[in-house]
Amino acid sequence: MLSRTEPGPIALLIHTFDTIDNMARAARAAVGAALASLAKMKSDRIVLAVSGGSAAALVLPVLAKGSAVPWQRLRVTLVDERLVPATHPASNQRQVDALLPAALKQEDRLWLNIDSANPRDGAVALSSRIPTPDVVLLGMGEDGHIASLFPHDSANDATDRFAATARPDFPRVTMTPATLREAGHIFLVFAGEAKRTVFARAQLTGRPNELPVRHLFLEQTQVFAGP
Repeated sequence: MLSRTEPGPIALLIHTFDTIDNMARAARAAVGAALASLAKMKSDRIVLAVSGGSAAALVLPVLAKGSAVPWQRLRVTLVDERLVPATHPASNQRQVDALLPAALKQEDRLWLNIDSANPRDGAVALSSRIPTPDVVLLGMGEDGHIASLFPHDSANDATDRFAATARPDFPRVTMTPATLREAGHIFLVFAGEAKRTVFARAQLTGRPNELPVRHLFLEQTQVFAGP
């Protein structure tokens, strides 16, 4: 593993790895340490917001087995969701729910359930129902998207806490950049040459609307990049 600070809009802490296993192990340790630290510092509940996909698959299973993670203090939600039934293969809820431990009560699993016929109103409702995340775990797409914030989509400029966005596959709801940036700890986990290339390009001068991962170029962000 190599940890270093890269030049860019801010000094990002980037951890690079030769193997997926080493990357995943380090990311799990960092997320677990952040949750354990917050449990000592906060008297109220800790909110963990996660994306679906490879980041959740790599990190959550081992976190679920970790005795140091204060699951009884946690509430878990999603950074985004496709507006499909919870049983649909494309549902983030379906994937993440299966990765969480039985110790996390159902009422502490805060899913992004809204009326798919009116996603804009649903996004407004989520803004008042879903609390601000303390810790965010995200992946990144090969186009630089995070959550359901895609290049040149209007959701990148949304001022509410959640936004609805249309995609070729399914309509979605997503946390907006403002909501993600409220988290005290942000962990970005990705692997593959194409993603490493686009991330390097994102560190050059440019607008977040072009490469939304730039929304996360913050002091509280740690990046875990695998081969």
